[in-house]
Amino acid sequence: FAWGRIWRHQYHSPPHHRQRFGAASGMLAVTFMLGFAISPTLAAMIWKFGGYNLVIELAILSAIIGLCALIMSDKMEKRSA
Repeated sequence: FAWGRIWRHQYHSPPHHRQRFGAASGMLAVTFMLGFAISPTLAAMIWKFGGYNLVIELAILSAIIGLCALIMSDKMEKRSA
């Protein structure tokens, strides 16, 4: 929970995007809290279907996908600047 707060406040937008900063920050907060709320139930369902190892593998896969999305977002931002 604390990491999401720290990351959101470290995000710096260009001056022409500052009007939409609140909307972007809110969207990040909502998606983070939604994942935080759903993850225990989802993990339990996955565990019941495929066991502990599948839960761990999917958690690692989701982290990798998130990292790739972050890298792609950074590249897109640099291209548009």
